Amino acid sequence: LTGQEETARLCRELATIDRQVPVTVDWDSLRYNGPDPTVLRDLFTELEFHNLLAKVTQRYPEIAQVVTAAAPVAAAQMQLVATKAEAEEALQVIKGAETVALVLSSSNGQLQELSIGTSAQSCFIFGVTALQEITEPLAQVLEAKKLLGLDLKGLLETLGEELALNLRWVGSRDFDLQLASYLINPTRGNHTLDEIVGNFLGQPLPPESTMGELVAAYFQLQPLLTETLHQDELWELFQEVELPLSGVLGAMEQQGILVDRAKLQVLSQSLGEKLTRLEEEIYGECGQTFNLNSPKQLGEV
Repeated sequence: LTGQEETARLCRELATIDRQVPVTVDWDSLRYNGPDPTVLRDLFTELEFHNLLAKVTQRYPEIAQVVTAAAPVAAAQMQLVATKAEAEEALQVIKGAETVALVLSSSNGQLQELSIGTSAQSCFIFGVTALQEITEPLAQVLEAKKLLGLDLKGLLETLGEELALNLRWVGSRDFDLQLASYLINPTRGNHTLDEIVGNFLGQPLPPESTMGELVAAYFQLQPLLTETLHQDELWELFQEVELPLSGVLGAMEQQGILVDRAKLQVLSQSLGEKLTRLEEEIYGECGQTFNLNSPKQLGEV
């Protein structure tokens, strides 16, 4: 310290807060009064923080009000279909549409309703009872239509299983919003409808969206995603490779793979015995037993 007295005193001076510096600050102006709902909504939307936006809207009701008021998705007019006669009439209308949007509603893994939208302004809501009355006519109608949906492969699989429908698989004429979103931004971990709507429509979906709002969102998203796919030179990949491949995967998943279970059981037992022998040899070489799956214990040995 004696040899470095000047340095020591300088360090002490630098580490001491100067409380005499004149500061002209309005302390009340620095007080935090909560977020600006409009600015926060716009920022989170721009940065694609859709999960965070959903969380803060729960904490700050004023943000939820701004989000709801600004949501651009207008609901399609919904017509409930409960009887066979109503279902047959609805199918006649659906036959006149070039593209139909499909939205499933389920509870505890059970199909509750199927919404078939003919445009952003109109959709039919089929109950399970009505669907069971028109399975074959419905399959024939969907066979001839361009299908629009989110995860079409999974949707068609669910419909086929729940209603014993012999439906066609996804093809190049269809449009899968989830698949298109993935191609456009493959680094994103999730491609939920909320995130796709936030990315391309600039606002989240209204809370607890109705079937009509979902159908409207599907039809609004399709041209935007199509334009982006063309701009990014991904349209041919989407239409000629990914959509047909989705259909192939669906057929493979339904067909399954034939395996020899008895052979696999014998192989499992044989490999298990070999593994036990190898472990015993390792313990013998090391002179002790330890957890071979523990990097820490293995490192010590």
